[in-house]
Amino acid sequence: MSITKFSRVQREAIWKAYGKRCFYTDEVLLLDSFDIEHIIPENILERPDEWIELKKELGLDDGFDINGYENLVPARRRINGNKGATVLPKRALMYFLSFSMEKKKIVETFVEDFEKQSGIEKARHLIAKALECNEVTKNDVVNFADQARFGFTEISKNILAQYPELEFDLFNAEVLSEFRKKAISDPVTLVDSSGNELIVSTCEEYSSCINKGYAEKNNYDIKIASKLRCISSLINFISAAGAPSKSLIHQLGLCDISMMCASMFPDLSGECNYKNKYKTYQGLVSNGNAKIMSIGTGFIHIENNLMGQYIVEVCRGCFDDKKYEQMLVFEYSYAIEGTFSYANARLISRLRKTSKMAFVD
Repeated sequence: MSITKFSRVQREAIWKAYGKRCFYTDEVLLLDSFDIEHIIPENILERPDEWIELKKELGLDDGFDINGYENLVPARRRINGNKGATVLPKRALMYFLSFSMEKKKIVETFVEDFEKQSGIEKARHLIAKALECNEVTKNDVVNFADQARFGFTEISKNILAQYPELEFDLFNAEVLSEFRKKAISDPVTLVDSSGNELIVSTCEEYSSCINKGYAEKNNYDIKIASKLRCISSLINFISAAGAPSKSLIHQLGLCDISMMCASMFPDLSGECNYKNKYKTYQGLVSNGNAKIMSIGTGFIHIENNLMGQYIVEVCRGCFDDKKYEQMLVFEYSYAIEGTFSYANARLISRLRKTSKMAFVD
C-alpha cells in the first residue's frame, strides 16, 4: 500500500494514461476503485544501500524518482495488496519500467491540461473528490448550500455555525485566504512515514502537510480532521467561482420547479416528447409523469417509473465569460430498477427572462 498521498487529478491522469486498465492484468478499472502502484516499492528508500545497488543494476540515473510518474501505475487493489513491498526480479522491473517511463510524459500532460482548465472544470473535480471521498456528505452540501442561495459573495455565517470557534460575520472571495488560516479548537496530529509528528489546526496547515505525505496519526485524528477537510472543500468550491455581473436566477432556487426546464430530467428511453410537452418539472409532476420525493431551497429529489434524480446546490458564481450568475450543483441520477447510476457536477443558469433554468452545456 502506498504511503504517498495522490490527488484526484494525479489519480485520474495515471488512470487515463494507461487506458483506464490495470497495468498488470489489463482489466478495466473504475476511477475510484484502484490503487496507485509503485513498480519499485517506495519503502526501498528506507534501505539506502539496497536502493543504490538496485539503481546500478537497472541503469537508473539520480533523476529517477520513486514517487515520480515513471514509477507509478494503476493496479487492482488485490494485485497491489498481494505485491506489497516486494522487490520484483531485475528482469521484470526493467520490463515494467520500460512501459512506465514512456507513459510519464502522457501523465504530466494530463496534469498540465487540468491546470489550464476553466473554473467549472476544476470545480467538477473538486466537488467529485469531496463527495466521493466522503469529505462532504450530500446532507452537508444541502444544509450549507441552503444558506448560500443568494450568491457566493454573501454567504451567511450560518453556513459554518456548527464550528463556533471560527468567529466571523460575513466572508467573500477576498477573505477566503484569511479564512483558511483560522484555527479550530481541537488540533489534529499528523505523522509521516518516518514517524515525524506535526500538530495542525488550520485548513492551510492541514492541506500543506497532507500534500507532503503526512497522514492522521490515529482514528481520533481522522475524525477531527474531517472538520478541516469539510471546511476546506467548501472554500475550494466557492473559490472556483468569479463574481457575476448580472443574474436572472438570484431569486430562484431548486424548489421553483415551475422554472426548471424538464430537459434536465434524465431520459434513457430516448423518448423526449414528454419533455417538450410538459416543458418544466412542474409540468411533469402535474401530469403524473414524475413525483417529488423531497425538496428544499437548495435541493430536489424527483422520480418517475424509470429514473430518479438528486440535484443539490453547492454554490453560486460565474464560471465562464458570459458574466451571468450560475448555480453549481451536484447531480446524481439512477435507474429505479437495476444498478445503473451516474453523478456529475453541473451548472444551471438562465440567460433570458423568457427562458427556464437549464443545465449549461
